[in-house]
Amino acid sequence: DGMRIYDQNVTIRNSYITTGQWWSILIAPGASLTIEDTTIGGPNACNRDASISGGNLTARRIHITSGVDGFWVSGPNYNVSNSYVKLCGSGSTHADGIQLSDAGGNNAVFDNVTMDMSFTEPGAQNSPVFWSGSSQGNNAIIKNSLLIAGGYTLRVHSGNNMTLMNNVIKRNAWRFGPTLIDAGRVSVCVGNSVADVDSNYNVTNKSAIGC
Repeated sequence: DGMRIYDQNVTIRNSYITTGQWWSILIAPGASLTIEDTTIGGPNACNRDASISGGNLTARRIHITSGVDGFWVSGPNYNVSNSYVKLCGSGSTHADGIQLSDAGGNNAVFDNVTMDMSFTEPGAQNSPVFWSGSSQGNNAIIKNSLLIAGGYTLRVHSGNNMTLMNNVIKRNAWRFGPTLIDAGRVSVCVGNSVADVDSNYNVTNKSAIGC
């Protein structure tokens, strides 16, 4: 089975987690988790849904392989930094690096996170960032991150007072466009760009892009 977190202040470090279940890690309402220096995935990773679901999450230096969603944001207080998400869905899986659920998303921060959807079949790609489907999701920050592929690479349709800062979208890796952002959702938009990105994630030839 996947890991289920029901208590507060749980910590996972220096671990390898693999499961064929719906979630790799499910954080129950009211529980909290810090996870560091850990790999989540394995041979069946591309057949699973979200790797981490819930809220009250602090994740540092984690490596995720997921068939559908890297993070299912179904609670408040996300803080993910210095991490890598490989998305490798197929068929009609509607893959996302981050997906906001109807129950959560307030006070989320994603800082220096690479979300690469180029391993996902084109028909299964939704977005590396899909902030949608909720009346919540306020005060979210996505910054210093590298976003690759998707239908639209960066989609924002929910929440208020979002900050998008210093993010890079790989040029021409999208199917339809680099961004799809509803008016009034983003309050701070600065330093974002499209750029060439090679197989080692080296970034060159940046061009500024707005919100």
